[in-house]
Amino acid sequence: VRNSPTVRPSCCCAYRLRMIDHVRHDQARHAFVIDADGAESILEYQLQDGIIDLYHTEVPVAHRGKGLAKHLCTAAFEHARAHSLKVRPSCSYVSNTFLPRHPDYASLVVQSASS
Repeated sequence: VRNSPTVRPSCCCAYRLRMIDHVRHDQARHAFVIDADGAESILEYQLQDGIIDLYHTEVPVAHRGKGLAKHLCTAAFEHARAHSLKVRPSCSYVSNTFLPRHPDYASLVVQSASS
């Protein structure tokens, strides 16, 4: 919870659930960011003509497998939904891993000309 001091719970599941609260939208960098234990996880995007192109996700090796990329993507898709944007999932993690696991976001995905 944002108003309480940051406390890392002993249960990793609780930690994962709370991580979405720690995603920040860095508009100047065109990125969604999580700072965890001095390391930065990032989902970068470009915004043009009502389409947010999610083109690069990076999570430090020491933090992989903790669900950080999922939380970055969730924040980006929720941002797109809230601002009536379409999403272009150029990043392979977004298109090949996140979207198949979260089909509820499929309606936000822009269809390519070749589809």
